[in-house]
Amino acid sequence: PDIRTETAVLSYARARWTSLKTDGLVEIYYLEQSYMVPMRCTVMFYGAQALWQELLSLPDYVNGVWSQSVFADVWAAFLHHISAQGQAPFACQDCPAGVLRHSVRASFTYERAVGFARASQQRLLVAVASDRCTGQSANFQLQSAVYKDLASVHNLSTTAHLPNCLFLWRGVRLTLEEKMCVELGVVRGCAAVVLDILPDEREPLYDQGAHLEPFLFRYVPEALIMEVPGATWLKEPELGPGRFYFGRAKRNWKYNVSITMACHFLDAATTKKPVTINRVQLPVTNMFALTVYALQGQTLPAIIVDVARPPGMSRDEHWISLLVLLSRVRQIEDVVILRLPKKKCFEGGPPEFLTSEYARLMCLEQETLLMLDNQLAAVQLHDIRAQVTQPLLNEMRNTVETRKRQDIQSSSLPKRRRAI
Repeated sequence: PDIRTETAVLSYARARWTSLKTDGLVEIYYLEQSYMVPMRCTVMFYGAQALWQELLSLPDYVNGVWSQSVFADVWAAFLHHISAQGQAPFACQDCPAGVLRHSVRASFTYERAVGFARASQQRLLVAVASDRCTGQSANFQLQSAVYKDLASVHNLSTTAHLPNCLFLWRGVRLTLEEKMCVELGVVRGCAAVVLDILPDEREPLYDQGAHLEPFLFRYVPEALIMEVPGATWLKEPELGPGRFYFGRAKRNWKYNVSITMACHFLDAATTKKPVTINRVQLPVTNMFALTVYALQGQTLPAIIVDVARPPGMSRDEHWISLLVLLSRVRQIEDVVILRLPKKKCFEGGPPEFLTSEYARLMCLEQETLLMLDNQLAAVQLHDIRAQVTQPLLNEMRNTVETRKRQDIQSSSLPKRRRAI
């Protein structure tokens, strides 16, 4: 339904969910008030703290499977206000959206770029990469369908870390995809703020009005003037501390052209044709949405996550991805969940290879400590044993005994086993 008020959204969602008999997500359309544009949005937002506490509790759980009534209660209990992602601390550029697929990342990046540009009262500028075939590929006449397909490749590892589209305005934060100065720490992965955009000399003049539709550059901009906040070094004295000139880059990447694109050079027996693509683009990426790989190792002030399981993703990969996405913040209150997967994705515990590797490392740790303790005893360094190896060994034995008792208790209560 086309629902225009958030009160109606919540009422509809509660009524709709209670009528569901199978797993699924309730999706509706509403008018997002802050940007005043129609957006498709899943209304099942959750208070992450309450959700996490429920998952770590012992719900009524039979033979390792949640009952439908229990999972329905989880959905109903954590229905959250749909504008949560538009409120602090989630409405700032420091709060990315964590996603599981590059195509979803590209979609989130555009939607959030539109909102942040309007919030900064600037017109959104779009820099599209310039692609052309090189080498032997240049001898063939590729049709426009091929170039459209190139634009749909969102995996940065495939495109030599040059994105197809960049969303720019003064003040936007970007991630560098090229090493500029190792000594100063300005390397790939460094975050910087755009101070100015230098268009190509052939670029026609354009209006800067914030009320206008996004502007698409005809040519890739020549460079960006950027700043690393808080830096005191001088790379280019005329620009000031922490500021630098960052020009566009040219890189090659490989692509397999499909016969369905009707490129005339393909033989009748050929289904794929590898071509070399030369891409010109500014070597930076937007930070509004990030994949699990890009989020690893980061600690964020807040995060918006989409944890619905994509088609084709294995259960083990999805379980690990959930762990990475939900552990990027210091407290679980700083997470807003856009979509949950089906209930079975929370069941079964960690992947077998992860638990077996953890057990192997625990055994290796114990063997190493025992070997060190024996060597210290052989040279009669009993003081060091008492201060170092013996406390560690005792702690490890206590941990093992505690886990054994927990396993015994769990086996005696099969209906009250932990869900994850």
